[in-house]
Amino acid sequence: MSLNRAVAALGAVAVVGALTVGFSVAHANSVGKPVPKVYVTSGSTWVPISNTCYNDGKVLTSKQLAACVAKVQKIGAADTATPVKVHPNTTFTIGVDKQITDKGWSASGTGALVAQTTKYQANNLPLSGVFATNTDQSTGATTTADKGTVLIVERKSATSNDIYGVWMATLKTVS
Repeated sequence: MSLNRAVAALGAVAVVGALTVGFSVAHANSVGKPVPKVYVTSGSTWVPISNTCYNDGKVLTSKQLAACVAKVQKIGAADTATPVKVHPNTTFTIGVDKQITDKGWSASGTGALVAQTTKYQANNLPLSGVFATNTDQSTGATTTADKGTVLIVERKSATSNDIYGVWMATLKTVS
C-alpha cells in the first residue's frame, strides 16, 4: 500500500470515528441522565425495581407528587408492582444506586422499614415489616399475609417534603 493510500485510509477511519463519537455524544445528551435503580434481594433472588415516579434527579413538583400518589395507589390496588419472590421466615435486602445515596432514602412496608439513610444497602430486613398480621377477635388466631408492598423514597431527610423519586415492589412468599 502506498503512503498516500495509507494516509487516505487513516483519514477515512478518523472521519468515521469522529462521526461516531459525535453521534454518540449527541445521542447521550438527548437521552438525559440515567435513572437510578433499586434492587431487592431475597436469598438468591435479585430483582431490579424500576422507578414508579422520577423527575430526572430533580425534586418532584407538587403536581408530579400528586400524580405519583395516585399512581402508587393504582399500582397497589391492581397489585402490579414489581414482584419479588421471598421464602417465608427469611429476610431481604434493599440496595440502591449511588445517585440515590447522594441524597438519601428510606423504605416502608406496613410501617417504617428503613430509616433515612445514605448507605447503599439495608440488610436482613424482616418480612414482618412488610406482611400484615391480622388477629381474629373471636378466636385469637393470627394470620399473616403472603404478600406486601415496599415503598422506597429518595429524599434529603426523613422530614423533608422534597421527594426525588419513588420505587415500589411487592414481596410475595413462595413455598
